[in-house]
Amino acid sequence: MAGAARRAVALLLPDPASHTRLRLQPEALSLLQRLEGPISVVSVVGAYRTGKSWLLNELMGLGCDAGFVVGHQRHTQTKGVWILPGDRANATTRLFMDTEGFDGTGQAEVYDDRIFAFAALVSDVIVYNLAETIKQADIERLAFAAQLSHEFWRRAHRPAVDGGEDGNGVVATVGDGGGSGEWTPPALL
Repeated sequence: MAGAARRAVALLLPDPASHTRLRLQPEALSLLQRLEGPISVVSVVGAYRTGKSWLLNELMGLGCDAGFVVGHQRHTQTKGVWILPGDRANATTRLFMDTEGFDGTGQAEVYDDRIFAFAALVSDVIVYNLAETIKQADIERLAFAAQLSHEFWRRAHRPAVDGGEDGNGVVATVGDGGGSGEWTPPALL
């Protein structure tokens, strides 16, 4: 995006009252509306304080004084979800997305799950950043996030109603709004 500021913008920030919900930020919506052509989203997820923001800056060729804020403190630096458009390649705008780290002090597990599921839903590529070797808990988190994302996708893309009901009073549906109706997980690195 020509002339764009080289600083990330908050897309979703934690609700100060509950810190289990995320609030959409108007400035990011405005930024997204200005992007041209198809958009390819590259997200980085992982535990807090593992270098996700630094990795995104490296992928974009930016130093620590630009792009995503890189902290040197022990506490979580990134709160919520932040975005920054990268260069256009083959008529596609690359949008880089940084996420708040998992297992942050005082965070509810449901909050981490929502951030991971959101990243899985909107991304073309997810980089799962690990500070050490893959553990069983990492595999379980990936499986859970995929299941949660699939369920969010299913609910959000409920097809048009045909007026029938299943045996439980649930209205049966037909069609899928022109898409396949199936969620395909993003590429995972």
